[in-house]
Amino acid sequence: MARQIYYQARPKIMAMTDDKELAYGYFSQTLLPDYIEEHGVNWNVVYDARGHFEEPHTNRRIGCGTIEVGNYLHNVKDPAVAAAAHQGGASEIICRTKGSNAARRRRCKQQVSQRREGP
Repeated sequence: MARQIYYQARPKIMAMTDDKELAYGYFSQTLLPDYIEEHGVNWNVVYDARGHFEEPHTNRRIGCGTIEVGNYLHNVKDPAVAAAAHQGGASEIICRTKGSNAARRRRCKQQVSQRREGP
C-alpha cells in the first residue's frame, strides 16, 4: 500500500531535505507516481478508496481505491457491461475524490477508457 511505502521513505526523504516535513498527500499523489513513471518500475501500489466514481447510465457508485477500480475494470470485460457503458459514454464517468486529486481522477478515467476501447 502507498501508505506503507510512505512510512519507509519518509525518514530518508526528510533527512535529505533538512528534516522538512513530508506530507502524505504530496508523497502519495506526486512523488510516488512520478517515481514509478520516471523509473519504469512495475509496482502494483494499492491506494485506499478516497471518494467514488459513478456510472451515469446506471448510477452505480464504486469506490476510487485501487482494488475497487480494478474489480470494476475486470467486470467491464463482460460484453454486456461494456455495451451498457458505451451507450452511457465512457467519457462521462465521473471520478470524485476528497481534496485536489486530479492525478488520480485522470488515471481512473484513462484506465476505464482504455479498458473499454480494448488493446
